[in-house]
Amino acid sequence: MAEEEDDDGPEPAEHARFRAYQRALAGVGESEEVDLLRTVLADPDKAMAESAVGRHLDLRASALDDGDGFARWARRVAPALEGRAFPSRRLHEWSLWKDLSAGREVGAQALLDASDWLQRRLAAGSDDPSVLALLAARGRTSRVRAASGRRLDLLRHPRRPG
Repeated sequence: MAEEEDDDGPEPAEHARFRAYQRALAGVGESEEVDLLRTVLADPDKAMAESAVGRHLDLRASALDDGDGFARWARRVAPALEGRAFPSRRLHEWSLWKDLSAGREVGAQALLDASDWLQRRLAAGSDDPSVLALLAARGRTSRVRAASGRRLDLLRHPRRPG
């Protein structure tokens, strides 16, 4: 890939590869996805490769339903992520999110052990009072605790038009 020039000089090669990986992953068919994920994760720039795969996981997971579609996809791609902490954790946390969204029980410790990313996502988007109360009391950061508390308060005391 040729480096592109812009006002700040040539684009770093890893930026161009990241974009190329994103394009390839966006258009990949189900039968080639696992192999392509392994190819991306074999890139010598580990941080860039894991970021590209993480972005793909986010895009795919957010587009899939909370039921069998997501679960089948997650089981299929999980082997390609083995040995890679960040993408494996992201897939696991998407599973937690999907379980909660579908009304399935998730253990408190799993939520407390979750990354800031998942805790912030739950604080902003969960409608489960028990999840919000847990995070308001014991979330990882003050940002998560405060946001969870505000959301919980809104659920308990909806604002009425004045």
